[in-house]
Amino acid sequence: MPLSIKSSSDARSGDLSDADILPFAFEKGYGLFLREEQQGLIKQFKQTLSNQLDILRLALKATSVVLLWNDTDKERVFTYAFSSQNKKILTGPFHKGEGILGAMKGRNDLSLTSCNTSTPALPYYESSVFVGSFFAQRVGSDAGRQAQNHGILCVDYTMATEWTDTQQFFLQQSVEQISSIYTLTSNYLYVDYERQTLQQVFNSLQTLNGALDSESVFASVETAISFIVKADLLVIGSVHDDMIQLDYMSRPEYLNRVKKQFPLSESIVSQVVKYRRPMPESTCSPKGTPIINSLPIFHQYGSLLALPLSQDEEAVTGVLIVATLQQNNLLRNRRELLEMVCAQLAIKLDLAAAHDQISQMTMRDSLTGIANRRAFQRGLSAMHERMLRAGTQYSLILCDIDHFKNVNDTYGHPFGDQVITQVAQQLNHVVRAVDLAARIGGEEFAILLEGTGREGAYEVAERLRKNVEELKLLFQKNRVKVTISLGIATFPEGADDGDQLLSYADQALYRAKKSGRNCSMIWNPAIDTG
Repeated sequence: MPLSIKSSSDARSGDLSDADILPFAFEKGYGLFLREEQQGLIKQFKQTLSNQLDILRLALKATSVVLLWNDTDKERVFTYAFSSQNKKILTGPFHKGEGILGAMKGRNDLSLTSCNTSTPALPYYESSVFVGSFFAQRVGSDAGRQAQNHGILCVDYTMATEWTDTQQFFLQQSVEQISSIYTLTSNYLYVDYERQTLQQVFNSLQTLNGALDSESVFASVETAISFIVKADLLVIGSVHDDMIQLDYMSRPEYLNRVKKQFPLSESIVSQVVKYRRPMPESTCSPKGTPIINSLPIFHQYGSLLALPLSQDEEAVTGVLIVATLQQNNLLRNRRELLEMVCAQLAIKLDLAAAHDQISQMTMRDSLTGIANRRAFQRGLSAMHERMLRAGTQYSLILCDIDHFKNVNDTYGHPFGDQVITQVAQQLNHVVRAVDLAARIGGEEFAILLEGTGREGAYEVAERLRKNVEELKLLFQKNRVKVTISLGIATFPEGADDGDQLLSYADQALYRAKKSGRNCSMIWNPAIDTG
């Protein structure tokens, strides 16, 4: 009967520790891409093993020759290969203490010349199958990185028989041959895996190094970590005294419903900051100590690792938390790779903070402190794309200080700057956090209102107009009255894009000025700007 080889269909993204680099582990699916060369090597390994077991069974005239091998948890074995006259070979997995396998503990071989009804059953047979005699020997290296990876070669007969010296010698030669095949193939795959790992680290750091601002660093670190592990949740927090501030979550629905700062005390992240090393020590998510105080979102994850973000011997400035739903998914080699990414991430976040500060300076109006024209143009484009995807309306208000040239000519430019600053403050008073207020010219301002229709935009415009009209601006103890005119346009009412919306709002503003100023005008197709 030809040899059958079990091929796992339960492919999963696991972790390859040093002890797991062997053909069986690759075949069981560890999320590694198998190149054609590797696939060919494993196919050749299978064929050689198939030939070896067939030869052994025929030479010994045995009923079955079965090769068991360690499963991933090391306490179980499964039927990796067999050559048998019996069609009912079970594939497992089997616990190492199950049946006759329990007698193999601490032994290299086991020989039973006469089995009876009281003899423990062979796990790869159904209980009704009678075995007369049995021999088993350990396969694989007992030293170095392969110490935890070994198989058990089992040979059985239906009749009781003595194991002759010739048979045992032949078995020993077969075991050595299988061990040699395994070791050579395993060593090649291990070296190749190490090469792939280095390439993954290179790809990760290269991706991260290309990021400049904080937003792109967060996006890049998620991409970088994906080369190492399939993370179901990433959290990046910055440390400020005895608090941790959540700066990024790969699942924004979490960040939107939790507060942003938490105390460090009595939590996993506090230990990470204090001892400057990854926590927890175990490969599973801790159930007792909270990861972050008062934040319960981590309970559902099977594996979790919190890593410090620091440069050289400086204080820890932040923490990266990686979590996966799968258990035992963050073993030693993945931890080491994540630590390498964290070392680079700490540097990049520091540089990104400086970049963000410079960007804020270039995106803010130096006189008023609100967004400038450049920021407005970016904001208009971003809001249009966001609202277009969401199928939601938004509005644009353009406003202009009435007769501002007269103000400058009459009271001087320093007073004119005061007027501009005071009007800008009123813009800040009427906008929400999701909106944008900007100074887009000398005395020109703009407001972007997210998710707001024409009626809501008109209410905001009128509130702003009245607030400006009521300003108590004094020049040499005399009150100077200031008013503004406003034009309103709403997407998607007639506007196909942000530029067209800007044009419509400008037309409405022009109509407001022609209508006597100090008023708000909503764009409509009937407006004549001629």
